[in-house]
Amino acid sequence: MEYECHHCKEYYKRGIYSNVNSFLDQLEKKSNILTSDKQDKTLIEEENEMAEKVEANKGQKVYTEFINALNHINT
Repeated sequence: MEYECHHCKEYYKRGIYSNVNSFLDQLEKKSNILTSDKQDKTLIEEENEMAEKVEANKGQKVYTEFINALNHINT
């Protein structure tokens, strides 16, 4: 084993394997639970989407009124 320590290599492999399994276990246990930060971000995103829809509706309304006014001027 040129330039490697078999003992150290196995020690790190076991540590990495243990940490990965622990991490995966935690993900499986908490997969359906949102933290308050995630809930806050989700609410903010929903509010932003709603605001964008309202702005789009306002823009459409202004455009429609503009077209109606142009048509009225032309007639």
